[in-house]
Amino acid sequence: MASESRKKFINHPENVVTDALKGLVASDQSVCFHPHNRRIILRKDYENLKTSKVTLVCGGGSGHEPFAAGFVGQNGLSAAVCGDVFASPPSNHVSDAIRAVNSSNGTILVVINYTGDRLHFGMAVERLKASAGNNQTKLQLVYVDDDVALEGDNEGVGRRGLAGAAILLHILGVMVDQQAVDFKQALSSANKLIANLGTLGVSLYPCAIPGKAAMFQLDSQEMEFGLGIHGESGLQRCRMQTASQIVDTILHKLVNSTRLKLSKEDRLGEIIQWMLEHGHKVERLIVGTLMSSLDGHGLSVTVLKVADDDWLTCLDKDSAIFKHWKVQEGTEKTIERCLTNSCKLISDNHEELNRLDRSCGDGDCGTSLDSAAKAIQKATQNNQLDFCHPKILFLQLSQIFEEAIGGTSGALYALLLGAASKAFEESAQSKDFKEALKLGLDAVVYYGHAQPGHRTMVDPLNAAVENSSEDWDHIVQSVEQAALDTSRMQAKSGRASYTSTQHQQEIDPGAKAVALWFRAIYDEYCKSIVGTA
Repeated sequence: MASESRKKFINHPENVVTDALKGLVASDQSVCFHPHNRRIILRKDYENLKTSKVTLVCGGGSGHEPFAAGFVGQNGLSAAVCGDVFASPPSNHVSDAIRAVNSSNGTILVVINYTGDRLHFGMAVERLKASAGNNQTKLQLVYVDDDVALEGDNEGVGRRGLAGAAILLHILGVMVDQQAVDFKQALSSANKLIANLGTLGVSLYPCAIPGKAAMFQLDSQEMEFGLGIHGESGLQRCRMQTASQIVDTILHKLVNSTRLKLSKEDRLGEIIQWMLEHGHKVERLIVGTLMSSLDGHGLSVTVLKVADDDWLTCLDKDSAIFKHWKVQEGTEKTIERCLTNSCKLISDNHEELNRLDRSCGDGDCGTSLDSAAKAIQKATQNNQLDFCHPKILFLQLSQIFEEAIGGTSGALYALLLGAASKAFEESAQSKDFKEALKLGLDAVVYYGHAQPGHRTMVDPLNAAVENSSEDWDHIVQSVEQAALDTSRMQAKSGRASYTSTQHQQEIDPGAKAVALWFRAIYDEYCKSIVGTA
């Protein structure tokens, strides 16, 4: 019996792309339709853009939203050309898009590597180059081919293009829009990025084109690794696995791919826990729907091997592709003052922390944290910290701790702050800071193996997380009490656990430090509230 078409929120199957684009333009004031072609989305400032900067054009078959129409905007695409569902746009539409944003500074076309897109975009490029005659035109097409599923199996058509295109377009968009790099630099960066991107996905359910049945079938307990975004066959089908097993399979394939050739020293940008366990340094974590396949259910993991530090700078900027969540206007100054006050209180008490550490450690807890505090203050004075975006700020602080002090303290605080940054993926409210504490604590417990009651920094952190009160004054008091309580505990983790109990009669220095910065943050926050009342 033939499968029935799936139910969808549409008017008529033949109009789904046009209807969707109308909704996009109506909801985003920064974009508009091409004057004569409603399958082309342009930045509203495209006339000014093409006289001053390199422009970027992308596109392909629809059904992968937000790619590519949703990527048009500041620090993103100049134009996107949309074909029918899973069908390349005709070359004359591509030509219209190029002409609309063709810049004297150069125009780069980016397509994900599928035969139809290569042909239609290629025809448009060659047509425009021919029409330019002897006039030199800066116009180039690049292909994103980040799929690692079928390495070596398709030498003729090459690897498929997947979600890695979103990372490339964001970085390239920031470079041409904000950094104003020239055509040659932008093209070189695009090719270098492509060479360092790898993606692998897994699918649980097939997609269905509007008005049609599912494109293929998967049994209820079956999944497929490496499935293409148009339903093309993948690497293998197998029985359902746990989420951890799926991540393990995907990342083993990625890190061992011929494209990436990763070593343990390489710096990466995805799936923190697995990467850390296998010795890779995680620089940024990006989570979201960036390239879909209609109503298919699946996920993909993209790894970017960081070959240029400027890529990280670009990733930390807002764009039409990656929108970082901001704190409310004015709150960034409060956050800055809270951080500054914390650093000052730690520095003022570093000798006391050293004294506490001498009885059960190597006596440098205060010195280490003072070094980190001074590094943070220097970064603040040099305007190197992003107080508008908590996620980015926490990642920056994590890096400072890792680089400024090293050792156990540096590693623990780097883990704490790096994991805490994930709380700000979707918002930056008070509740998210409480969630950040939990995520940070979980990371410290997981990697440091310390548990509540072991006489470590975990004890006051756990007191904050377990406190159900919404009153931060009450939470801070519970943190300070938990730090005091460590003086009556027997150390079961860290260097102190190797000392006799007679040397464990005072507050644990790590716990004391947590209580200090908690109090500093809260006191400064209270001052800001009074000041605005």
